[in-house]
Amino acid sequence: MKQKILTLTSILLLTACGAGSGSSANSESNQSAQSTNQPTNQPVSKSDNLNKKEEPKKEEKPKGPSEWKQMYNPNGTLLHGAVMDVASFGSSKIRSDIDTTDEINTIKIADKEIELIPEKEQSENGLYSKEEFWGEKTVSGKKYKYIRFGILKEDPVNTRAFSHGLVTPEKNIPDNVIAKYEGDYILNFAGGETNYKNKFGADLNFSKKRFDIEYNLGRKIGSNKDETLQILDGTIDKNKLEFSGYGFNKKKEIVSNIELKGHIFGEKYQEVGGVVSIVMKDKAENIVISFGGQKVSEKEVKK
Repeated sequence: MKQKILTLTSILLLTACGAGSGSSANSESNQSAQSTNQPTNQPVSKSDNLNKKEEPKKEEKPKGPSEWKQMYNPNGTLLHGAVMDVASFGSSKIRSDIDTTDEINTIKIADKEIELIPEKEQSENGLYSKEEFWGEKTVSGKKYKYIRFGILKEDPVNTRAFSHGLVTPEKNIPDNVIAKYEGDYILNFAGGETNYKNKFGADLNFSKKRFDIEYNLGRKIGSNKDETLQILDGTIDKNKLEFSGYGFNKKKEIVSNIELKGHIFGEKYQEVGGVVSIVMKDKAENIVISFGGQKVSEKEVKK
């Protein structure tokens, strides 16, 4: 009987100890789980978000070739053209057949690359003009696909007239076509701060390898009447335009001495352009012209 009572007492004691031990373990486990589930960072309040300043987004510059280069010059061909440095009392000899860059909107002069028109300001208009510190810069716009031409003043002394673009491959120059071109020209009294703009027309006879150009000078050369300046019987040498001689008015009177150098541009002679040095008769100031035009018609002729 005593053994039974002792055995029963032992069982009750062991059961009580076991229950107490399990309760303690579960409690610690629950506390650990609760501790683990609590977030380590406190949530940001709305007021904190309002007070936080956003950093301005940096404007990314366009990467890779420009849209023009992708469309017209994917091979990165160097552009070709003519440049004239203009002195205050006259113009130096035109430098022709110069290689520039492979981008239509930059030109390389004296190892210096110059952006012609800011990317955001380019338009389909014929000409772009802007007053800069030393004088006016006038450059052709996106209307012209294969050429840029213009006059710019880099400093108080140096004014530059230029034209450059994708020159027509010699194999694509026809020998049985007469083509008519119309376009814009920019005029500067040598070294002056202001550029003048007007229209011109040109006839290229590829069969005879000759060209004629007519500039409407308006009243920009000091007269009280419209004046027309004609360049007659210039030379087409493959993809080049060249002339050195007299300029005439409509009465065929000599009014100037002229030097012109230019090129034919585009895969299929779609555009022309160049620079011109003009010494007017009986006038002290020399005139500088940069010009460009687009083909408006053509016809085949018998050889």
